[in-house]
Amino acid sequence: MGNKKKRGGVKGYKSAKLHWKNVMEVYKFNINELKNSDIEKEMLEVIDYKRRETLGRIKNRKAYLHSLVGEWMIRQKTTEKTGLDSKRLVIERNEYGKPYFLNFPEIHFNISHSGNWVLGILSNRKCGID
Repeated sequence: MGNKKKRGGVKGYKSAKLHWKNVMEVYKFNINELKNSDIEKEMLEVIDYKRRETLGRIKNRKAYLHSLVGEWMIRQKTTEKTGLDSKRLVIERNEYGKPYFLNFPEIHFNISHSGNWVLGILSNRKCGID
C-alpha cells in the first residue's frame, strides 16, 4: 500500500493531519453574501444527501443559512487542507451536540453563528469557537 494508509474506514487516503502546516485556522462568512441562489446550490453540492435532507426540513431561513454555510465552510476548508473528498467526510454529533468527523477523528472542528456571521475553526487538536 506504500504511503497510503487506511484511516477511519476510508481506504486509500493518507492521514489528514500529515498535510497540515498550521495547528488551527479560523474562518468567517457573512450570510448576506448569499443573495444569489446559485451560490447556495454550489454549497449544497459538497454536502452529503442525508445532511441535505436535514437542511431541507429547517423552516427558518436564517437558521437554514447558518447550518448550510457552517457545514459547507468546514467541508470546503477540510478539503482544501487535506485533499479529502468533502462528500466522504461523515459528520456526527457527540452527546453534547458538538460535531465531529466520524471517519477522520484526527481532524477537529467547530462551528458557531451569531447574527449574520458564521464562524468555523479547523484544527489537528481539540477546539471550539463561540
